Amino acid sequence: MMNFNSLQDYDNDEVYGVMLQGIIGSTLKDQLLGLYQDTCRIHYHLFEDDFFKQKFFSSDEDKDGSLNCKLLSYILPSVRRVFVTFFMNVPTLFENDPKRKELFQLQFDLEEFLTELSNKLKNNITILDNFKNLDRGSEILQLIVNDYVASKIKKSRVNNPTQAIREIKIEKHLKI
Repeated sequence: MMNFNSLQDYDNDEVYGVMLQGIIGSTLKDQLLGLYQDTCRIHYHLFEDDFFKQKFFSSDEDKDGSLNCKLLSYILPSVRRVFVTFFMNVPTLFENDPKRKELFQLQFDLEEFLTELSNKLKNNITILDNFKNLDRGSEILQLIVNDYVASKIKKSRVNNPTQAIREIKIEKHLKI
């Protein structure tokens, strides 16, 4: 097992190849690869303090060190989870409403998500300590992803989604 001490250490084709397995379609793969690269090359600083370099036990059975992982190893899988939710398995709430679906997808912001992930991990890492049989790291990250997605679903419930889409596109300098 490789000993990575920074998200920058994850910036290599071998890691990306593993993380992209199961993603069908070159456009989706390219988009997710871009998010991984931005995470490791631009936003790595959000995960530079020693907190993310500590070992985290997934369950009591792991105290022998067999599955003893650093929190850093959970960051790219979290990016994948949020990407899949926003762009592949979009909530069914938007199934018959293409404008709200577009609004929901336009709200995704990698830096915002990673900042939230970093802050919420620091503040909530021990919240599931009483659950000894769960993979607590994975579950906490799933909760953080779900919370981020829920915040964007909530913001998609506007009276005029067309106007909201226009405002986001202007803010992000996208073609209207």
